Amino acid sequence: MNNHTYAILQKAFIEISTLLQEKDQIQLGKDLDDTNASNDVQKPIDIQSNEIMINAAKEMPDVIGYISEEEREIVIFDNLPNEYISQGLILVFDPLDGSKNVLSNLTAGTIYGFYEYDLFSKKIVGIFESGYALYGPATIMVSTDRNNVTLYQLNKKEKKFKFVDVLSPLKTKKEKIISINAMNPVSETIRDVLTIYSNNGYTHRWAGAMVADCHQIIMRGGVFLYPENEKAENGKIRLLYEAAPLAYIFHLLGGMAIDTKNKLILEKVRDLSIIDDDVDIHRAIPVIMTSQEEYLKLTSLLFNK
Repeated sequence: MNNHTYAILQKAFIEISTLLQEKDQIQLGKDLDDTNASNDVQKPIDIQSNEIMINAAKEMPDVIGYISEEEREIVIFDNLPNEYISQGLILVFDPLDGSKNVLSNLTAGTIYGFYEYDLFSKKIVGIFESGYALYGPATIMVSTDRNNVTLYQLNKKEKKFKFVDVLSPLKTKKEKIISINAMNPVSETIRDVLTIYSNNGYTHRWAGAMVADCHQIIMRGGVFLYPENEKAENGKIRLLYEAAPLAYIFHLLGGMAIDTKNKLILEKVRDLSIIDDDVDIHRAIPVIMTSQEEYLKLTSLLFNK
């Protein structure tokens, strides 16, 4: 990805961060009388963040369209230059993951990814790069760059993201954390697994925004789970713009990102290769994300019964 595209992304994240820090959070976080394509109740901050990300996508010279949680369909830009007639990049994003947290002044974030996309066959060729912004005590940006995952932090005075570190592999993070919505009515197998973890000294930590919950696993260790449950038979995490971008990061950090059938999430993106009227771009999947070491522990409990 070229530096100009990254600069546009960072500018968008700074705009969203400024909204959250300087505007009325009661107004930003109130429920509206409409739902988005994922059937979630929209809030003003969802709509405003979405507009910021759409405008960013339009500025990116190498992007030919976008997929957003807040839009019903894939959007391909009109009047594309000739070099993009057959293939280009699609920007996918959840403009404000965890927007329910805004009213309570808790952490939310933006998830993004770039897919190579073939216009003729309407096929996603593969994920190109991904990352996220996290709006907490500090505003940070985590992004992939070739084989590395890099952390930046916003310097509010200069209004610029500053390099912090190249993140170390997940195998170096040893804290015993389980991140799951424990109030969801999950299967007996999952409940049994959680009991085993609890008995082995694991701590339950749940922020209520996937981007925040996965970030703590990336930084500290443990397991993130959002399995299917009685309320959501396929889980709640959207494959294209939530699960796959974060799965790509876990992959680069030497970790694992699977569904509850033990299938790699990045392979499921390749399975969902044709984006047209017959394919749900908002498809949800059950998700498990962790290190290789924790993966072996967890799968021995889930799949070897």
